[in-house]
Amino acid sequence: MQLHGRFWFLLWMATTTLFGAQAFLQNPSIYEGQEAILVLKATGEKIEFPNISSIEGNDIVSKQERQSVEFINGKVKKEVEKRFGFYPKQDFEIPSYEIIVDGKKELTEPIRVVLKKENEQPKSSSTKEPFSLLMRVSNENPMQNEAVKLDIVFKRDKRLEVVDIRFSPPVLDGFWVKEGEKKPVYEEDGFMVHSLSYYVFPQKAGDLSIEKAKIELALPQRDSSNDMFRMFVSQVRWKSVFSNPITLHVEPLEGTNLYGDFSLNITADKREIGKNEAVNVLVEIKGEGNFDDISSFSLVAKGANIFADEPKVKSYIQKDKLMGQWSQKFSLSGAQDFTIEPLVLTFFDAKKRALKTLKTEPIDIKVSGDAQKEESIKYIFKTESNQSAPIQETQNVAKNGFDMVSFAFGFALAIALLVGFFIFKKVFSFKKFQYSERALLKMFLKHKGKNEAIDKIIMELEENIYRGGTNRINKRATKKILEDFV
Repeated sequence: MQLHGRFWFLLWMATTTLFGAQAFLQNPSIYEGQEAILVLKATGEKIEFPNISSIEGNDIVSKQERQSVEFINGKVKKEVEKRFGFYPKQDFEIPSYEIIVDGKKELTEPIRVVLKKENEQPKSSSTKEPFSLLMRVSNENPMQNEAVKLDIVFKRDKRLEVVDIRFSPPVLDGFWVKEGEKKPVYEEDGFMVHSLSYYVFPQKAGDLSIEKAKIELALPQRDSSNDMFRMFVSQVRWKSVFSNPITLHVEPLEGTNLYGDFSLNITADKREIGKNEAVNVLVEIKGEGNFDDISSFSLVAKGANIFADEPKVKSYIQKDKLMGQWSQKFSLSGAQDFTIEPLVLTFFDAKKRALKTLKTEPIDIKVSGDAQKEESIKYIFKTESNQSAPIQETQNVAKNGFDMVSFAFGFALAIALLVGFFIFKKVFSFKKFQYSERALLKMFLKHKGKNEAIDKIIMELEENIYRGGTNRINKRATKKILEDFV
C-alpha cells in the first residue's frame, strides 16, 4: 500500500512542476478604481493556458496575447504571455493557475492584491471607475402632474475601446413622459460623456419609483499573436452597467389637474360680420406646465353657430424648463348679434403655490344685414294681390304650385337628413374615440386601482409605449370600460 502511494506521488512530481510558470501583475501598485493586469507567462513548444473569465468575482474586461518564436537546433521554442485586465473591488488573493507546458502541468504562484486609497496619489481619470451610469432629478418632492426633469449621464474612460453601446431606459410606471434634449457626446476629465434628459409628470400622489436604467457595452476581447505571421483574432464581450434607482414623494393636486404657470388669451379677427359671414376666434395658452393635460374648450355664444378645431400643442426647452403653447381655433356665425362668453382656466400656480383662476373678457359680435327679409317679401305679395282678378288668380295658382313642390321637397329633405344623422352619429361616435395609446394611458392612469380591467389596460399600454410591446388594444372595449367605470 505504501509503495502504491509512493508510485502515484512520483508520477505526479514527474508531470507537475510547482510554480514553474510565471504569474505577475503588470503594475504592482494598484489604486482604487484603476485597472489591474494579470500576466501569465510560459515557455515551450506546446502551451495550454486556462480559460479565465473572472478572477475571484472580478470580471475580465480585456484579454491580450503576446508570443515570440525561436528555432533552436531544429526545434520550435515559444514564449507566450496572456494578459487579463480587470478592476479589483477590494483586497484579495489571485489564486494559483495551472498551465500545461509540453504535456507537463505547471502551477503559478498566488498573488496578493492590495488596493491603495485614491487619496494616496494625485487625482486623475485612471483612479476612477471606467464606466458609470447616473440618474438625477430636479425635484424629489413634486406635486402631482408637475414636470420633473430626469437627467441620465453615462461616462466611459476614453482610453478603453468600446465596440457598441446599447441603452435601456428606466421603467417609468405611473408617469407621463416627454423626451427632453439629447446632448452631443463630449470629453470631460478623461471621460467620454453621454447625456440625455426626460420630463416626467407623476400621474398620482404617493411614492413613485423610477427603476434602474441600464447600459450594455460591447468590449473588444483580443488574442493577438506576435509570431512571424502576425495573426490576430478579435472577439466581443458584453458588460452591463446599471444606474441608481430614484423614488419620488409626490404630493396630491386638488381642485385641478394642471400645474405650472400659464397665460390665457382669446382673440377675434373681427367684431362685426354680415349674415353670411363668420368670425374666426383663437384661444391661446402659453407658459410652463403640463400642456398635454389641457382639455378642449367649448365656446358659449347664444344664437350663434359654432365650429371648433382640435387643439394643437407645441413644447420646447428653455433654460432647462419645459415650455409650451396650446391653441384652439373656432369659427362662429349667426343671424343676429351674439356674445362670446368668458373662458375660465384654473391651475395650481407653481410660483405662488396656490390655485389660480384666469378668466377672459366677453366678446360682443355685431351681425349686420336686413333681418326682416321674409316680412318684406310677404308684404310685396300682399300689395300685388290688389291687382286685377286674372293676375291674382295666376298668382294664386303659382303660389299653390310653389307650396306643393316646396312641401314635397322639404319632406324628402327631412327624410334624407334624418337617415344621414343616424349614419353620421354612428360613424362620428366611433371616430371620436380614436385616441392614441398615449392619450388612452393618460385617461386610465387617473383611475388606476379602481378595476382589474383598467389596471390590465394600463399595463399593456405602458409596455407598448415604454418597452416596445406589441399588445393589441381593443378601442371599442376600452371605450365601454371608460363608460362603465369612469
